[in-house]
Amino acid sequence: MLKDEKWQYTYETGQDNLFTDFYYKALAHAVQYDRAVGYFSAEIIAQALKGISKLVTSKGKIRLIIGEPLDAEEFDAIKQGIKAKEFLHDANEQLISMINDSSGYVRNRLEILSWLIAAERLEIKFAYRRAGMYHDKIGVIYDEEKNLLAFSGSANETPSAYHQHLNIERITVYKSWEEPMYAAYGNSIVHSFEAIWNDKNENIITLDVPSSVYEKIAKIGANIEYSSLKRECDFEEDLSAQQNFQSLAYNEPRIPKLINGKPFEIYEHQKDALKSWKSNNYKGILELATGTGKTITSIYGAIKTYQARKKSKNYGLFLVIAVPYVNLAEQWVDILKNFNIKAIKVYGQKESWASTLDSEIKQFSLQKGRFTAVVVVNKTLGTENFSSIIEKVPMNDFMFIGDECHRHGSNHIQDFLPEAYYRIGLSATPYNNEDEVEESPFPNFAKDNLTQYYGQIVYQYSLDDAIHNGILCRYKYIPLAISLTSDEQEAYDELTSKIINAINNKNEDFLMSLCLQRSRILGSAENKLPILLDLIKDFSIEERKHSLFYCGEGKDKSGEKLIDIYTKSINNIRWRVSQFTAAVNTKNRITIMKEFKEGIIDGLVAMKILDEGIDVPACSKAFIIASTKNKRQYVQRRGRILRKSEGKQYATIYDFIILPHTDASEKASKRLLQSEYERVKDFLMSADNRTEIQNFIDKHGLTNYE
Repeated sequence: MLKDEKWQYTYETGQDNLFTDFYYKALAHAVQYDRAVGYFSAEIIAQALKGISKLVTSKGKIRLIIGEPLDAEEFDAIKQGIKAKEFLHDANEQLISMINDSSGYVRNRLEILSWLIAAERLEIKFAYRRAGMYHDKIGVIYDEEKNLLAFSGSANETPSAYHQHLNIERITVYKSWEEPMYAAYGNSIVHSFEAIWNDKNENIITLDVPSSVYEKIAKIGANIEYSSLKRECDFEEDLSAQQNFQSLAYNEPRIPKLINGKPFEIYEHQKDALKSWKSNNYKGILELATGTGKTITSIYGAIKTYQARKKSKNYGLFLVIAVPYVNLAEQWVDILKNFNIKAIKVYGQKESWASTLDSEIKQFSLQKGRFTAVVVVNKTLGTENFSSIIEKVPMNDFMFIGDECHRHGSNHIQDFLPEAYYRIGLSATPYNNEDEVEESPFPNFAKDNLTQYYGQIVYQYSLDDAIHNGILCRYKYIPLAISLTSDEQEAYDELTSKIINAINNKNEDFLMSLCLQRSRILGSAENKLPILLDLIKDFSIEERKHSLFYCGEGKDKSGEKLIDIYTKSINNIRWRVSQFTAAVNTKNRITIMKEFKEGIIDGLVAMKILDEGIDVPACSKAFIIASTKNKRQYVQRRGRILRKSEGKQYATIYDFIILPHTDASEKASKRLLQSEYERVKDFLMSADNRTEIQNFIDKHGLTNYE
């Protein structure tokens, strides 16, 4: 019984172990446990279920109140019944999602929660209050003889509240058998809980969880075997899990010792990049070659910034990472997990992220030293929905990382970039124009916009540097000559004349359209396919593995997509290739990438989706069929291919170089040859076979005609 134990009046981290000295000891006698906590997250609920082995293995019951802060308008809307269903629906979805998405210690705890619901031993309610009003963190523990311990304090059922190396937290305990202390203080805790539970507190709105939600959660716990559940609640295992969880405290990012089983290290160029960024008042663009660790550099910088802020003044950090695509966002989310960062995914329908993000911002404002990470795609970043929520984050606590930041140069997205004190732009080619515009008279607004927001480029690390330092692998570059047909040459020349007129007339929109049309003539040149098939038909089975085919975005004369033509043609000569495009859903992309890495399929046929950020380090051969003149594209594609992986020391790049038709005019020939020369020259600079490439240049008359 509770009366048989010795209880302190106060328990404080740093002096006491709140878990072993109070929670586990008290709950071992419990037949009922009432708990109200101020914040809503998987880890918080998991912590609220600590030490409940007695309740699991007996007929004890738990009543759990989960608080959620609202602003004044939201609170009034719920109180008037205007948005009650909406907020309750969001909370219910968040609760179910947390149980399904959790892992490790948290997963085990929430499986117990679902089992308790299935056994009708746990009831949950949501308590909504104006932000800053409901700060009670109270609990009541009853034993079989109706003795009780009522407690309250600053401990907020977060990992940081219960571990000595984190926050200093304190709870005060009142014993029902000790008057008058209990009458003065403890009894009010009991009445406070009952008032909230029964929706009798005028400053708090309490909503019941619908039975349909309980049924969904109960299904998760219905399949858990009692024996495994009992082991999970064993004291030693519970304590071990707590200690393990202590090292992975909620929202406490950390620098890992290992990533994917290999020792983690930060390279000197990454340290130098962050030093330059810091010395520039925590703003700037890091121009790091593709494959040299832009992602890791920025995450490392964010963690070090957070640790310094928390150590000095217990300030937190709100991190937002913006990326171009959903698949790249998922990659960031996975990498962040290595640093004990569980990011909020902000993409897709607003209903899937808005309430979670808004709730997290409110919690961030209430809890000192908190770390929050958000990964958002540019499409969502550039919306009023996201902007109106994220603007609530204090500027001085805000860090913004723009991956492939060159995409933030447009006037539209510029209006939505958040006011953040800490800003990092990441790109291998920050200032190159997106489109192929020769001798353009138009100002480079994109560069001006990027510089205005991120600041100047504060650090550069080139592809040559990366190869020289062994961070990227060496490569051989093999250019292949492809001549335009007479019809293609005629169309190319006609578009070139129109482009010159558009430049002279300063018709920017028309110019962009013309350049795109001309680029697609090169990308769809019909002589490419037979030369490709003749090249690869005799590759051995081993030589075929880990190949990447970049083809153009256009269509042939019949209207069939080039990517479909190339995929079918390559498969027809007994290669095993799969398309990897934006049209492939996330689940299938994961399967395709796994099969590619394991050699189940020989290659990937892609257009643009692999240009920015997607990791394919296993790729050892690339066929650049698209003949792009966009420097950003071919620089990024080359870096993607040169990433190192186990067993890969070398890469081979085949590039289709477009030559003019024999009947082309001298002026037209020079224009085309010069544009192709720029790409070949760039590849030559870092390749191992420079002599062979120079011979190709000389043979086909590629040169700088300026």
